[in-house]
Amino acid sequence: MPASSADTPGEDMLEAAAAAVTAAQKALQAARRDLRTAVVASRQAGESVQRIARRTGLDPVEVRNILAVPPPPAAS
Repeated sequence: MPASSADTPGEDMLEAAAAAVTAAQKALQAARRDLRTAVVASRQAGESVQRIARRTGLDPVEVRNILAVPPPPAAS
Protein backbone atom coordinates (compact mmCIF):
# COMPACT_ATOMS: atom_id res chain seq x y z
CA MET A 1 0.00 0.00 0.00
CA PRO A 2 1.55 3.37 -1.00
CA ALA A 3 2.26 5.90 1.73
CA SER A 4 0.01 8.94 1.83
CA SER A 5 1.50 12.40 1.44
CA ALA A 6 0.94 12.99 5.16
CA ASP A 7 3.29 10.08 5.85
CA THR A 8 6.12 11.62 3.85
CA PRO A 9 9.08 12.44 6.10
CA GLY A 10 9.52 16.18 6.51
CA GLU A 11 6.02 17.02 5.27
CA ASP A 12 5.22 19.17 8.29
CA MET A 13 8.62 20.80 8.05
CA LEU A 14 8.11 21.59 4.37
CA GLU A 15 4.71 23.19 4.96
CA ALA A 16 6.02 25.14 7.94
CA ALA A 17 8.99 26.41 5.94
CA ALA A 18 6.74 27.48 3.06
CA ALA A 19 4.44 29.30 5.50
CA ALA A 20 7.45 31.01 7.08
CA VAL A 21 8.66 32.22 3.67
CA THR A 22 5.19 33.59 2.85
CA ALA A 23 5.05 35.40 6.19
CA ALA A 24 8.55 36.80 5.68
CA GLN A 25 7.64 38.08 2.21
CA LYS A 26 4.61 39.88 3.64
CA ALA A 27 6.72 41.38 6.42
CA LEU A 28 9.32 42.53 3.89
CA GLN A 29 6.65 44.20 1.75
CA ALA A 30 5.29 46.00 4.82
CA ALA A 31 8.80 47.08 5.85
CA ARG A 32 9.47 48.43 2.34
CA ARG A 33 6.22 50.43 2.45
CA ASP A 34 7.18 51.81 5.85
CA LEU A 35 10.66 52.73 4.60
CA ARG A 36 9.19 54.48 1.57
CA THR A 37 6.80 56.44 3.78
CA ALA A 38 9.63 57.49 6.10
CA VAL A 39 11.96 58.45 3.24
CA VAL A 40 9.27 60.53 1.55
CA ALA A 41 8.36 62.24 4.84
CA SER A 42 12.00 63.03 5.58
CA ARG A 43 12.52 64.45 2.11
CA GLN A 44 9.33 66.54 2.33
CA ALA A 45 10.61 67.87 5.66
CA GLY A 46 13.64 69.21 3.79
CA GLU A 47 16.19 66.54 4.61
CA SER A 48 18.75 65.99 1.86
CA VAL A 49 18.98 62.74 -0.05
CA GLN A 50 22.56 62.33 1.18
CA ARG A 51 21.51 62.69 4.84
CA ILE A 52 18.62 60.23 4.38
CA ALA A 53 21.07 57.79 2.79
CA ARG A 54 23.50 58.13 5.71
CA ARG A 55 20.73 57.67 8.28
CA THR A 56 19.30 54.58 6.58
CA GLY A 57 22.49 52.95 5.36
CA LEU A 58 21.22 53.19 1.80
CA ASP A 59 23.07 54.50 -1.21
CA PRO A 60 21.86 57.95 -2.39
CA VAL A 61 20.81 56.34 -5.68
CA GLU A 62 18.60 53.89 -3.76
CA VAL A 63 17.02 56.81 -1.89
CA ARG A 64 16.34 58.61 -5.19
CA ASN A 65 14.83 55.40 -6.60
CA ILE A 66 12.52 55.13 -3.59
CA LEU A 67 11.46 58.73 -4.10
CA ALA A 68 10.86 58.15 -7.81
CA VAL A 69 8.40 55.31 -7.29
CA PRO A 70 4.79 56.52 -7.18
CA PRO A 71 2.85 55.66 -4.06
CA PRO A 72 0.68 52.56 -4.21
CA PRO A 73 -2.99 53.17 -5.00
CA ALA A 74 -5.18 53.81 -2.00
CA ALA A 75 -7.10 50.79 -0.77
CA SER A 76 -10.79 51.04 -1.51
